[in-house]
Amino acid sequence: KLAWEDHVPADWPARTLLWMCSPAADKFCGEEISLRDDEIRKAVGLI
Repeated sequence: KLAWEDHVPADWPARTLLWMCSPAADKFCGEEISLRDDEIRKAVGLI
């Protein structure tokens, strides 16, 4: 089981999906992304 504090905030996946639909995410087209990746978190504006 994953500890509660290890979960990402509930709004992060939703914000990331919106970002993925924008031109800002074009360089990641065809690739898998992970919210564990700081580059992705920064690109989305989460951190």
